[in-house]
Amino acid sequence: MWLIDEQEVQKQINLANPSYVVKEVQKQYPHTLSIQVGRLYPSVYLEVGNGYILLSKEGNILQKSREIELTSVPIITYYQRIPYSTYQAGYSVDKKDIRDVLYFIEVIKGVKEKVTRIDIAGYHMLGLYTDEHAYVFSSEKEKELQLYQFEQAIRQFQIEGTAFSSIDFRFDKPVVKF
Repeated sequence: MWLIDEQEVQKQINLANPSYVVKEVQKQYPHTLSIQVGRLYPSVYLEVGNGYILLSKEGNILQKSREIELTSVPIITYYQRIPYSTYQAGYSVDKKDIRDVLYFIEVIKGVKEKVTRIDIAGYHMLGLYTDEHAYVFSSEKEKELQLYQFEQAIRQFQIEGTAFSSIDFRFDKPVVKF
C-alpha cells in the first residue's frame, strides 16, 4: 500500500477503461484504495485515415472503428490527414482546434440545437452546422469572447424573432447572413 502511486493507478485505469474517467484515487490506510469514477459519453466521430475515432466531449478517445456505429453522432471532417494508428482508445486528443470544436458543440447544445456536421478547414475555421444554421468559430480567437458574442447574438435574434442562416465569429464583430 505504501508503494502505490495514485497518479500511475489513475493513468492505468483510464487506459484500460476508455469509457470512464478516474477523477480521483486516494489511499485510505491501512488497506483501502478509494477510486472516484465518472462515465464518458460519445460526442463526435473524428474522421481519420481508413476509419473513425469516437471522442467524448472532454476530448478522450472512447474507441476506434473502421465504420460508424452511432449514426446520431456528428462527424468531424479534418483538414489534415490523420493516420488511423496515431491515437489509441483511452488517450486524449491533443489538437487545440479539435478541443475547441468539442467546446463549441456544447455551447450550441445549450441553445437547444443539434450539431449534425463539423468541418475544420484550418486552425482559423471551425464550421459547425445544424439543420437550420451554420456557425463558424476560430481557434485563434479567445473561446470566452466567442461564447459571449454567440450568447448575445442568439439572445438578440430570439428577442426580435429574426431568422438567420449563419453567424461567423472569427472577426472582431460577428458576421451574420440572413
